[in-house]
Amino acid sequence: MANAGDQLIREVEEDLQRERWLRLWRAYGRQALGTVAVVVLAVAGYTGWIEYRESRLGDDGYRYWLAERQADAGDIDEAMAAFGALHVDGHGGYPWLAGMREAQLLAEAGERDLALQRYDDLAAMDDIRPVWRELAALYAVMLMVDHADPDDVDARLAPLLDGAWRPLALELKGLLHLRTGDTESAVASFEALAGDADAPPSAVLRARELLSLTTGGY
Repeated sequence: MANAGDQLIREVEEDLQRERWLRLWRAYGRQALGTVAVVVLAVAGYTGWIEYRESRLGDDGYRYWLAERQADAGDIDEAMAAFGALHVDGHGGYPWLAGMREAQLLAEAGERDLALQRYDDLAAMDDIRPVWRELAALYAVMLMVDHADPDDVDARLAPLLDGAWRPLALELKGLLHLRTGDTESAVASFEALAGDADAPPSAVLRARELLSLTTGGY
């Protein structure tokens, strides 16, 4: 009876840890996605302006704009097809940028595996600057962090912790630790992020709030 009681207590504790993780992810993890989405849109605007100024890739820019219009209008299948085509035959930075938007739409449509495959392809593009390859890799981790094998997620996060997207990688690492019940490591990740002078203010604020919730409970 004692063993059965102990097992029941452990199961209840695991359920509580899982619920805590889900609540934290719903409240804060998706904010990280929004933050990076803003970065991608900024890159899109900058890329479009440069290429318009140089009068070289106007056709690709127009195709990208039309695909965005389709997405905004709710024509998701058509938008994904347009972004996919531009990913295949576009020029300059448009294959990467269109691939990112296609993967985002796939993820939003629930096609996680296809989205993950696209992010992995983008992260492996040789003709794209490392900072943008790392961004695609970060998006892949965001798709995986709440359900995939923790060791696999951790292995993908490791190289990102030394790159341009370190603050967001630290945030995801902390959330992964919460998911696995390693509160001590989660706190260490959030403390590192909260004390990072180079991190965006929004990420620092989330880290401080996550620290408060993690150490203070609900």
